Amino acid sequence: MQLINPRDQTGQCLKSVAEYDGPLDVLNLCIRADTGLQLLEEAASKGVKQVFIQPGAGSPEIEALAEKHGIEVFNGCVMVELNADH
Repeated sequence: MQLINPRDQTGQCLKSVAEYDGPLDVLNLCIRADTGLQLLEEAASKGVKQVFIQPGAGSPEIEALAEKHGIEVFNGCVMVELNADH
């Protein structure tokens, strides 16, 4: 798993999806919607198949972009969803 955070100051995260070199299965958005839209655009160009949109990170534009590229959308909190299965 690779962390991508355009605002990272530690050097531990990539600044953009475009910097990521491997296959991209899922994008988890937990960032402002305008930045998330940019990240999803980059991920779509790399063939991402699914996006998980955390509460407060979504927008109609993100949903439309995902639909346009055939990206499956999950809206909700990853931690809540993971804990619901246990």
